[in-house]
Amino acid sequence: MGDVSVQLIGEEAGGKIGDFVARVKPGFAVHHLLGAQFLAQRATAVESRISNATESLRREHRAYVVGSVLTATAFLEAMINELYISAAEGGFYSEFALDSRDAAALAAAWVKAEKERWSILKKYQQALERSGHEMYATTDSPYLDVDHLV
Repeated sequence: MGDVSVQLIGEEAGGKIGDFVARVKPGFAVHHLLGAQFLAQRATAVESRISNATESLRREHRAYVVGSVLTATAFLEAMINELYISAAEGGFYSEFALDSRDAAALAAAWVKAEKERWSILKKYQQALERSGHEMYATTDSPYLDVDHLV
């Protein structure tokens, strides 16, 4: 599990600034992806009956589509966060060609990402750059696709 520092201000902390540490369990990203796939399949199944659809069926279809998009977005963020957390802790992503130098660079970046509240795309771009890979072109897919999504 990875630690995420959280600062509460206001009513939740009794009107005071308070700190606590939340535990994040890596490995949930894949469940988001499977959920998005399931919801997309359900939307596709409803589409086959949409020609003479009732308002109820249209709402069901819309719920599946929106759920799929939101869950796919959750996957993108969970996946990159899990990579950074794993690099910081030497977790299960160590099998994915992260040598100790890359892991250290990502671990240091994770601290900065959390402090500065990096966007999903910035986290991916920085992970690529800090591990010696070329960043995605901001004018092409997949960067633009994700930028339009989030």
